[in-house]
Amino acid sequence: DVQLGETTVEANRVEDCHQGVAVESDGAYASTVQVANNTVGNSVVDGMFVEYGGGQVDVFHNTIVRPSVSYEGTAVHVLSGTVAVDNNILVFHITGIGVDAGTVSEDWNLFYGTADDTSGTVTSGGNSWLDDPELVDLAGGDYHLQESSPAVNAAPCVGVRRDFESDPRPLAAGCDIGADEFIAGRIYLPLIVR
Repeated sequence: DVQLGETTVEANRVEDCHQGVAVESDGAYASTVQVANNTVGNSVVDGMFVEYGGGQVDVFHNTIVRPSVSYEGTAVHVLSGTVAVDNNILVFHITGIGVDAGTVSEDWNLFYGTADDTSGTVTSGGNSWLDDPELVDLAGGDYHLQESSPAVNAAPCVGVRRDFESDPRPLAAGCDIGADEFIAGRIYLPLIVR
């Protein structure tokens, strides 16, 4: 038998797939899972899927997007488990956080273009809001924050010390929401493939 302690799913880029990131367990072993600093773009069904009977799942500082208004899928879909969903950017899904069963809390999330921010039983900390996250190039897959983004310095830190590119977090008064920690003066050049 393998028994896991703490597990981290961190700094992954998942694009154009059926289901972005899935955290599943039958509950045989209790452990804490942290899903942090991931970017998930254009998943068909769910950006993140949690069916976890083995302990706490923390979904922190992720950017889960669809490139245009399509109202398909759920950004974070919880079938079961104890899940905290904090400091995430959730864009263009039918539902931002959908819960079938389990104990789910959310706080400091930035929703944009979702038909419903939450569905099912979700305990809110009251600090999430609706606004354009002002990503550099949503349609082109560049999920860095622009300097004018409402996500910059917008949330308290939740123990995630680096962003998806290993930049330190925080860089200013607060942590940035989503996978990216904005750095002033950085220029992002487009990727050119031959």
